[in-house]
Amino acid sequence: MSHPAEKTSSTNNSRTFDQKENNNIILKDNLEKAKKKGVPASVYGFIFSSFSLTMFLFAPIGQIGPYFMMNSGLFVNACCIILFGLLDNIHSRTSFTAIAFLVRIVEAIGNAAYSTAIQAILTETFPTEIEKTFGFFRGAYGLGLIMGPAIGGTLYQLSGYALPFFCTGGFLLIVYTLSTILFWNKSDNVNTKISESIIVKALRIPSVSLSMVAVCLGGMSIGFLNVTLEPHLHQFNLQAIEVGLMFVLNGSVFSLTSVLWGLLCRRKISPKIEIALGASIMCIAYLLIGPAPFMPWNSSVIMCAISMAFHGFGLATELLASYSDALEQSKRNDCPDSYQTYGVISGLWTAFFQLGNFIGPSIGGVLYDQIGFREASVVLLGLQLGLMV
Repeated sequence: MSHPAEKTSSTNNSRTFDQKENNNIILKDNLEKAKKKGVPASVYGFIFSSFSLTMFLFAPIGQIGPYFMMNSGLFVNACCIILFGLLDNIHSRTSFTAIAFLVRIVEAIGNAAYSTAIQAILTETFPTEIEKTFGFFRGAYGLGLIMGPAIGGTLYQLSGYALPFFCTGGFLLIVYTLSTILFWNKSDNVNTKISESIIVKALRIPSVSLSMVAVCLGGMSIGFLNVTLEPHLHQFNLQAIEVGLMFVLNGSVFSLTSVLWGLLCRRKISPKIEIALGASIMCIAYLLIGPAPFMPWNSSVIMCAISMAFHGFGLATELLASYSDALEQSKRNDCPDSYQTYGVISGLWTAFFQLGNFIGPSIGGVLYDQIGFREASVVLLGLQLGLMV
């Protein structure tokens, strides 16, 4: 890699890591704060899911230059995180809820801006190493998934509610400053305007649509487990740190697999086969994690841990293959090899991932309440089976 390319990759990976770390901190700390202020579970649940819904709506942005969009989105995101750290000073339940909604939605818009721009910039910077680049990109995401709860919990224990947000937001402001300095001379004088017709054209390509379905199901799976796995594990009387280790295991395997697939899969394997492979591994995970009602054994901690490892492996495989296949197929179907196409695919990928992240917790909670975890996991199994076929 050239020196400018290394700067682009390392800076963007640090942003991705910190974004996921921040999401984990916000989720944990604000759930506790919302409960103390008397906010109903249904309301604070929607506060956090509104982030994914907003990102779904705003992710295909491309009306401004990618570097300006990346840095401005990062700045907005950092400021919103710091504002979250000040919510503790609001004593009115109504005011707390309204401002939390507002800050979360604005944060999601900033997140959508820089997430979409980062993927487009990385794709344009490394056009012949898309799998490797996206593998490291998702690996940084997985690292944030692992480190977020640990760092956030430690900072919370040290100084209470505000410190995790101030540290995370402050770190993002430092990254924003470095990014602005490093890329100040990068030209945004490229045609980045994304029209509705280009998005529709991309979605009409069957392979692109299939990739977006795979991305959405991956997001659904993460969201489903985020809201249902912890109550499922209550039967084993685990400590909070032991429950957290389940998610650390999932994130660790996801991160490692993303990097390994990025290094090893240089189009020797069809991305559609990779998606099917990822879906089949996810099916194994959902067969074992409940386990499914028709499996001849009872649930156990060891089986749940094995399932989370399978889940991380399958999820990384699905997500990595879906992006590279969507981009490859769009260019094969007369979409230009330009920022415009990179922006469309990056925006759609982010949008459908966040759509899944919105749907997963929503249906996951309902299914868990109505039919229980074992039966609910069969629904996710069926969706992954359909994708595999």
